[in-house]
Amino acid sequence: MSAAELFRIEPRYDTPSYLWPRPKYRGLLHAVGAFAVVPLGVLLVLDAAGPTARLAAAVYVLAQLIVFATSASYHRLAKSATARRRMQLADHSMIYLLIAGTWVPICVLVLPEATGRAFLVGVLAAAALGIGLKSFGIHRFPRSSNTMYGVMGGAGLLALPGIVANISAGAVALLATGGFAYAVGAFVLLFKRPDPLPSVFGYHEIWHACTVAAAACHFAMVWMIVS
Repeated sequence: MSAAELFRIEPRYDTPSYLWPRPKYRGLLHAVGAFAVVPLGVLLVLDAAGPTARLAAAVYVLAQLIVFATSASYHRLAKSATARRRMQLADHSMIYLLIAGTWVPICVLVLPEATGRAFLVGVLAAAALGIGLKSFGIHRFPRSSNTMYGVMGGAGLLALPGIVANISAGAVALLATGGFAYAVGAFVLLFKRPDPLPSVFGYHEIWHACTVAAAACHFAMVWMIVS
């Protein structure tokens, strides 16, 4: 079967997803994101108001860089089956790091001290649990490990009153827009539709585009918070 024929059909579900054919531009958006985070992250940290804000910003930037770099490495550099399997595990695990890293500035600089501390401990524990579940095998606990993504992101609804009360309307709008972009991308990834150009730019690339847009919104929000 030719590569063109492979791209015209759904991948076989008895084949591990890390061995499915890759569109031409798979991972390119996250590679661009990784390079963009470096200079923007340096500026963010330098612009932070005070040591605590600077530390929170640095943690946030490091999480963003690791996530984008890991994803780009998995989707563009990993070639062998072994490398792709290991990098897929790292790629999926780093999503927990992304969510936890985004929570750090909010918990440290926005929420009341006691509330922020409780949420931060909870988010970090959820991230550790999710990474642990993935580490035991990405396909062994798919529902439990994937549910942790939603739990960690959805925790924001519980903290929303405290967040809204302590940041500007613009920051709230950026937070909501980023969350919406992640949600749209998640549904595209779940249903694998739309899939415009499967051999070049398919549904997974739309998911990546949504994550980049969401990360940009949240980056701007964090900048407003730390400065």
